[in-house]
Amino acid sequence: MCAITRMIGCVAGGCERYVGFDTNRDLEPIYNKMISELNLGEKARMIMTDCTDVDYSLYDYDMLLTSPPYYNTEVYAFSPIRSKEEWIDWYKTVITKWWNGLRSGGVMALAIPFSVYYIAVQVADAYRDWETLRPRSKGDQRQPHLS
Repeated sequence: MCAITRMIGCVAGGCERYVGFDTNRDLEPIYNKMISELNLGEKARMIMTDCTDVDYSLYDYDMLLTSPPYYNTEVYAFSPIRSKEEWIDWYKTVITKWWNGLRSGGVMALAIPFSVYYIAVQVADAYRDWETLRPRSKGDQRQPHLS
């Protein structure tokens, strides 16, 4: 699922605002044209950067919907080819960043291969509140223990 379909789905579904990130700067004109032609104005915004470089604390979000790279199955433009170990570290880092920024009570939906599912569960488990699984509240400085 590409950022354009996520953006359209979000706006069509009644989201107040959509913010997407993409490393492929060549797609910026296409994103801007889509936002313009659909008259989305401030409702949708694409930021051309690697998601690992984003300070998610600057955004107030209660839903995250993404399909990160599946190892090197599809090599994204402007992204390096990584070893499996580098990908595992990347997944742990980025999923933790997404989780840390998610508003309490929010939802994180990941389209990921089964092998990455275990990494996501490990991140979520590191933050588990045994009554309920929920993101950290703003200002909570706990860090997960990831092996």
